[in-house]
Amino acid sequence: MIGGTKTTGELFAFLAALIMAYEPLKKLANWNAQLNEGLAAIERIFEVLDMRPSIVDAPDAKPLQLSGGAIRFEQVQFAYTAGKAALNNVDIDIPAGKTVALVGPSGAGKSTVLNLSGDLGTEDPASLPCPASDGVP
Repeated sequence: MIGGTKTTGELFAFLAALIMAYEPLKKLANWNAQLNEGLAAIERIFEVLDMRPSIVDAPDAKPLQLSGGAIRFEQVQFAYTAGKAALNNVDIDIPAGKTVALVGPSGAGKSTVLNLSGDLGTEDPASLPCPASDGVP
């Protein structure tokens, strides 16, 4: 080869070793990139976990005592936009401790029922009673 110090066989052996080392080095570089993405995600998760809640209990707040846990919707009406009801006069009575499946086509209101079952801040709270021991809806 150049200068007569290396043979053609040595050059090809070097190139073969270089080609065989390329894939493992490429995988190592990709693994490093994935590791850095994971570390960045963990950092964001810990930022969220370390946040103090913006809504806190009053200093004299009493613990909520639930008497039964039944979910009851009585003539519930709900619309995300005016004029297009997601729920219209829905009655649901689920006894405490029972499992219920809501089934139906897309847009039938299954997710809306689920979202409202935990939302007691509706315009008509009497239609979504909370089974609190002090009777407050």
